[in-house]
Amino acid sequence: MTILIALILGLLLVPLIRGAYSELAAVSIRGIPLIPLGVILQLLPARLTLPVAARNVELVLVLSWLAGAGILLVVCWRNRWLAGFRLCALGLLANSLVIALNRGMPVSEQALDALNVDAASAGILEHNFYHVAREGTRLLFLGDVLPLAGPRVLESVLSLGDMLLLLGIVVVVLECSLPRGQGSLPS
Repeated sequence: MTILIALILGLLLVPLIRGAYSELAAVSIRGIPLIPLGVILQLLPARLTLPVAARNVELVLVLSWLAGAGILLVVCWRNRWLAGFRLCALGLLANSLVIALNRGMPVSEQALDALNVDAASAGILEHNFYHVAREGTRLLFLGDVLPLAGPRVLESVLSLGDMLLLLGIVVVVLECSLPRGQGSLPS
């Protein structure tokens, strides 16, 4: 949902930077067919709850997420001439690091409290990928620690990596709306 909002925000900002929607149709982004595969591999662990008794299920979910991130990083690399893709890559790398070190995404209980949500009602306690940060959590500042308040459907706890990824998506849309050769966003 937040990715869709980043895309919409980018589209709404196009006129403010004197971009053109027609330029978006002419852009050639490399690796577009890989994007759905990468996103699906990342969504599976976040949406799938398997029996905790299943052997190594946590590792399989983490590897699925990391494989999706790897595919998306390839797309970012192939389009590194756009600053937005470089931001997306930083976000993916930050999330990958904290997920790999903690065998899933740690979620700050304080961030959940700020949204008046407890971990149990958010489904985090029994989930195999997201887990409440605890003593010994590595690089928690890269975990899901930023509460995003708003309408219930938008409420979420985001990571620094998520924020970089969302900003990167907005920047890609804006960069692609500029006439070829303009290079970067106007200052």
